[in-house]
Amino acid sequence: MDVRRAPGLLVIAGALAVLGMPAAASAAFPGENGRIAFKWFELREDELALDPSTVKHSIDVARPGGQGRRSLRFCEEVDGQPGSGDCSIEYLSPAWSPDGKRIAFDAGTRLAVMRSDGTGFRLLPQVTANDGEPAWSPDGRRLVLTGPPPSGGRNDLHVLELASGEPYRLTSDGGRSPAWSSRNRIAFTRGGSMDRPGTGATYTIRPGGGGLRLLARRASDPSWSPGGIRLVVVRPKRRLTSLWVVRADGSGLRRMVTPGADDPERPCWSPDGRQIAYTGFGGTLVAQRLRDRRIREVVRGASGAEYSFAASSPDWQPLPRR
Repeated sequence: MDVRRAPGLLVIAGALAVLGMPAAASAAFPGENGRIAFKWFELREDELALDPSTVKHSIDVARPGGQGRRSLRFCEEVDGQPGSGDCSIEYLSPAWSPDGKRIAFDAGTRLAVMRSDGTGFRLLPQVTANDGEPAWSPDGRRLVLTGPPPSGGRNDLHVLELASGEPYRLTSDGGRSPAWSSRNRIAFTRGGSMDRPGTGATYTIRPGGGGLRLLARRASDPSWSPGGIRLVVVRPKRRLTSLWVVRADGSGLRRMVTPGADDPERPCWSPDGRQIAYTGFGGTLVAQRLRDRRIREVVRGASGAEYSFAASSPDWQPLPRR
């Protein structure tokens, strides 16, 4: 993510960088509700240039009510130069493992994995020209990811075996925003634009290939329910977006009412199946109960003349049931 300093434009550039980040799909694996991981972007700018500008990128976690928030790994730049943390990598698209003990994320051209407390960081073997959007298999041994070939072109889905480092390509006609269900189906988006949520169409496919099924047209960023029988997707609504729930066979498509956001994006299901977290316009992250639509704010996004804060790409940690 490149935020260049220009008078009067730095805050705008930062906001656009957040909005243009790759969307991440996800799957909720069954369990108790743990912490929500998300990408955090923070910019502080002094219009009079009396104090240095700072930009922070990080993978953060917080409880669903916003308590216990912390950065697991981060980079803070001062006036465009590396300051503290690890600024050699990116911080995008966090995804919890099925046992809730590890997080995979997009670290730039390669994926990375770390423990739930931020320790044990390691970069994974590079599969494509720009690996991104990781999602775990239900056994925790593989990741599905997206990326283009070395010569460039559109993204396809690839599966990486973590133990051996061996990959294989899953699609050849395009694919992005993959999500791997607890029932061993991979949902993904094909077509449309990554910068325009709700464009393209959502499909499902078997992890070994075959069984391709159209799930919903004009739908993107699928997230599986913990039982693997429903998904939430993003669809366009006039000039904004809305969330829709659909069964795994493509039937029963219905729109969610989302009082927590006028333009919801990047949804993820809670491990107990009772809530959905998503980000709204301005980068505020909320968790919404499905039964009564009650909203809890996880972290607030905001922007002004000298600052811009935004959360995106949430994923919910599954914990063992008691």
